[in-house]
Amino acid sequence: MLLVISYYMNKDKIVIFIIVLILSAFIAYGWQSLPTPQKKDYQGFSSERVVEDLKVIAKEPHSVVHPEARMDVRDYLKERLETLGGKVQIYQYPSCKAKGYTFDTENLLAEFPPLRSLEDTTYLMLIAHYDSRYPFKRNQETFCSFGAGDDGYGIGVILECINQALRTQKDWFQGIKVLFTDAEEVGMIGMKSAYQYNREIFDQVGLVINLEARGTYGPVLLFETSPGNEKLMELYGNHAQYPYTYSLTNAIYKFMPNDTDFSIVKDTIPGFNFSVIADINHYHTKLDHLDNISKASLQHYGEQIFPIISHYLTNPKYNDKYYLQSDKDTLNFTIPLLGFFHFSQTGYWALNICIMVLFLFILFQNKKKGDINTIDLLKHSGLLFLISLGVLAIGELIAWICALTSGVRFTLFGTVAGIPFDNIAMIVSVITMVIVTAYYYFRKRLYTSPLTLYSIMSILCLLSLLLLCTIGENMMFFIPLACVTIALLLWQICSLRIFLWITVIVIALHAFSFTYILAMALTIGALGIVMLLAFYYTIVLIALPIWD
Repeated sequence: MLLVISYYMNKDKIVIFIIVLILSAFIAYGWQSLPTPQKKDYQGFSSERVVEDLKVIAKEPHSVVHPEARMDVRDYLKERLETLGGKVQIYQYPSCKAKGYTFDTENLLAEFPPLRSLEDTTYLMLIAHYDSRYPFKRNQETFCSFGAGDDGYGIGVILECINQALRTQKDWFQGIKVLFTDAEEVGMIGMKSAYQYNREIFDQVGLVINLEARGTYGPVLLFETSPGNEKLMELYGNHAQYPYTYSLTNAIYKFMPNDTDFSIVKDTIPGFNFSVIADINHYHTKLDHLDNISKASLQHYGEQIFPIISHYLTNPKYNDKYYLQSDKDTLNFTIPLLGFFHFSQTGYWALNICIMVLFLFILFQNKKKGDINTIDLLKHSGLLFLISLGVLAIGELIAWICALTSGVRFTLFGTVAGIPFDNIAMIVSVITMVIVTAYYYFRKRLYTSPLTLYSIMSILCLLSLLLLCTIGENMMFFIPLACVTIALLLWQICSLRIFLWITVIVIALHAFSFTYILAMALTIGALGIVMLLAFYYTIVLIALPIWD
């Protein structure tokens, strides 16, 4: 990458800038961003084998209003679990009522104990729901989901994980419980009933892994953990392959109205909640069927989850069911190519303070040398901030126009579904904003002014401090602030631009990865927020002193 950049260094700077972004996007979204799907004859986790289960599970809608189809899925899963060697019990809860429907709820519980004789065996519980979405109306059309992604993905991945784990059953110190719940889509009726009337099935469970889907493609996100996740994230960081998580999503999810089966047990049992999140127009609609499944996404579930399962089952320390409980939460995030970063709250606060103090030191040194003055810094910072608010407003205006032309309900900064071209609109809007901003700054040669760099860094510093003090999370602003601060210090000490180029690449990788998650999770309704972040990242990359 650096050789290509060097070759074009004497060419048009905006061309070089675009090349950097394209190469970073290729790394973030293409090269090794998702694992390669594995064939049926593969000895490890195979997405192809999961697809074989999905062909049965998702052949037709099987919601609470489709009792016969739902029973067929239940019977198939019972047979599959028994074939794998599990002892299966069906828990029935008759005449349940929710969302205007009356139905019988039937959960499946299968146990796979360790072969060795142990007292009070501790269990890992794998959870997914087998009902599909009940009829769903959008844009005057009523959909019946086939449930391939939601939650065929979860069911199929669990079956394949058990299939792989049983190869080493002789080495287990812990066992597996599989809970396939019913009627999750109408308000987690199956899980609530199990926890209310048959809580004994959760006895001796030391870890819960819930698998969900909010779409059918893209990377699988660890989007939620139970409170006190310090030991959980150590387990995840040490063993999950292709890790993809942001503790910020855990913080945001607490304020959202959404719930999953995991919500019922997360305050009492340590656990993880995984989901693919792209895209909203496939979620709960007729597009959630076999033709739209992603084998790469299925493989990503397995590559993250199965190593955790394998380690948990074969390590005797987890025979203490309370081992993963903690009273401390951690802050973590992933950056493509670089992997998983994990901090204690104390450590993260300390790192923030160090970076902010170091930034102020560098700022003071430049002010002392006469490169910038306080009045100009305040004016330019204020101007950049106002422009960023304008970018946010434009983004929301574009989202509103898209919703209006598609005849769907618009929610400011909220979930907006049913726009068939929403992803294209978001991509085009962000790319246009980036190119216009880059063209203006390079054309006006504003990139040569330290004022631009220290103005955007001042904004990032203030926003980082504000978020850290309010919600305890600030990684979307802190990562570029920390990278630039460290790079500037090293550059001033060593006079090597390589540190600045590394910073450009790291920030670009983070920007592509995080804005993707934000756009997919919050949908086009939050396009303004996505564009605002992209604007800040663009200014940071342009303002770094590497374009002279």
